[in-house]
Amino acid sequence: MPNLPNESWVQRELTFPGDLALGAKDAGKKNDVKHVQEWLTFHGLVTGIDGDFGPATEKAVRKFQISKSLPPSGRVDQPIFVALTQPLREVLAPLTWCPATMSEAIVTYARRHLAPHPVEIGGPNRGPWVRFYMKGSEGEECLWCAGFACTVVRQASEALGQGAPISFDVSCDNLARFAKKKDCFLSGTALVGNAKEVAKLRPGSLFLIQSSTKPNDWIHTGVVIDADASSFSTIEGNTNTDGSSNGFEVCQRERGYARADFFLLNS
Repeated sequence: MPNLPNESWVQRELTFPGDLALGAKDAGKKNDVKHVQEWLTFHGLVTGIDGDFGPATEKAVRKFQISKSLPPSGRVDQPIFVALTQPLREVLAPLTWCPATMSEAIVTYARRHLAPHPVEIGGPNRGPWVRFYMKGSEGEECLWCAGFACTVVRQASEALGQGAPISFDVSCDNLARFAKKKDCFLSGTALVGNAKEVAKLRPGSLFLIQSSTKPNDWIHTGVVIDADASSFSTIEGNTNTDGSSNGFEVCQRERGYARADFFLLNS
């Protein structure tokens, strides 16, 4: 099994806590049973996320074991824990090839994150995927779209052996201000029907959606994967098929340029 990244919040999500079985209960700050219940739910075996390894959790574990052609003991040992958390492990695995540019690397990692369809589990802005994108934090106030975008950019930078062009930040406003400071900010209103301006918007840039009620207030972000004169394609977190800025999943969307600005990351 490959070494895990050394960030403490990743270690907490993916380090095997020891065998867990019927009767195990979380206590204090330990959330080992809860984390197993979250991953069972992610795999479609929905059970209570209450930190109590009861008969329903045991049954869900057995069903998961059967789906993996493993003996249905109902006990979570290390192989079962690794299998449960495999989607996140795959997102973290190094690429087997090296992208040529930052643009290509960002899009590649964005698509890798899209593949397992990360979703919130256990309530608004909660669950293992939210904690991963938010460096261990979760809760209703933890809007995670910027955390998702910054995580993708950081992984792309590491794949290229370069310093990240942006620091981790969960504030869309801060990303917009930094883009302006670095002269990498592009207003979406300048792009409509303007092929010359659209050509500046290469895949791997970040989009920033403005509030409809407050000027200079950006409320959502994600990764641009394609663009033309009338619209652009994205992969984004904390959204849904309606384009919410506080949704529940990572998904791919098509967006128009109204209320959109851009942080150009094109090296």
